[in-house]
Amino acid sequence: MPELAINTGNRLFETRRANTSAEFPGTLNNQDKAIIREIVRVANAPSTFQVNKNEKIAPLIQLTVESLVESSHAHIKEHQFLIQQAAAYSDPIPKLKPLGNYIHSTTLWHDLKNISFEQYPVAATCIASERAKYLEPTSDITRDHQILDSSIIEQFEMIAIDKNVGDRVFILGSPVHEALSRHGLSSAGAREKLEILAAEGPVRNLVATGDLNVEEAMLKFGIVSHKAREVLENIAAKGAAGDVAGKSFLHIEDVMLKFGIVSTGAREVLEVRVAEGAAAECVSKGWNLESIKAEFGIVSEKAVVKLEEAFVKDRLVPLINNDFSASAALLKYGIKSDSARDLLEAETGLTSGKYRVLRGEPWTEVVRKCGIREDSLAADTLKILADKVANDPHEITRHPVWTG
Repeated sequence: MPELAINTGNRLFETRRANTSAEFPGTLNNQDKAIIREIVRVANAPSTFQVNKNEKIAPLIQLTVESLVESSHAHIKEHQFLIQQAAAYSDPIPKLKPLGNYIHSTTLWHDLKNISFEQYPVAATCIASERAKYLEPTSDITRDHQILDSSIIEQFEMIAIDKNVGDRVFILGSPVHEALSRHGLSSAGAREKLEILAAEGPVRNLVATGDLNVEEAMLKFGIVSHKAREVLENIAAKGAAGDVAGKSFLHIEDVMLKFGIVSTGAREVLEVRVAEGAAAECVSKGWNLESIKAEFGIVSEKAVVKLEEAFVKDRLVPLINNDFSASAALLKYGIKSDSARDLLEAETGLTSGKYRVLRGEPWTEVVRKCGIREDSLAADTLKILADKVANDPHEITRHPVWTG
């Protein structure tokens, strides 16, 4: 392999001569890897700054770019994305251009980027991985190294997304199909990853605020995968769609249609918002549970639980008196969730149950009369209180007696 002048200090031209190992590309040592990294970085750097004679870049941007190029390699790497965004710079960076010309004037770069994966898999993988970190189209990289395995191609595409392409979608808002075409990406995995980045990045606020519904956003940003759609639907459900569902008296399916939501998971989020909002208002107005479920289209278990809890707090707790039975009330109103039952049993135990125990009634008899399960937390609390009363005759005088 030809020699390469590589950077060893903070200034670009503090150089030394270096050779790849004698066995390269048959084998690959750490020195070879370091040289490959430097070659790929320098070979890509001049092309990062496109010659654009008719445009001028702001002086501050020019100063920033030149400062970064002159600084340490680590600093350059840290700010690589910033440098790449200076694509309108009128000429290639002067201090970088000679070194780039050196790389391209020898056969070194040509030789490296055409090493066959089939013949030298380790070396080709290393070079391809480094190239993928820059803005070279992945399709060019895999073609140069004759990589045909789709799973391996996808690995390089993921590297490209992690290092630069993903930022262009997540930060700059490039449509997914444009990013795929521009950067030579073709795998389903790469597309899905970019779509999720788009959904979690520039599309998020548009969907969360209701400026675009889910289907409009998918069309505008080139999103087609089921997984990315679910991300968008959940964002919408927790945002504008959820606000509408919780505050209006619309059926849940009308809200879903308005915001382009179809998934079960997003529907559940909307139903919970309804149960905590508009449906809870209907509970306080005296509606029965089945009428509320039918009116709003509430079917998910999580939303039904929220609705039953609201019903217990608003409608049943005020009914507790010395003759109240929690189990009878739950049966009468068709309440089945464990959390709603726990809530009603706890309130019954703290009032009617406590009163009976402090009067000296056996706790087992108290839980039976109050309709409280013997294996419940409310029953355990009453048993502890009964033990205190039995062991300390003054216990009753330390507790206010319920008079409800």
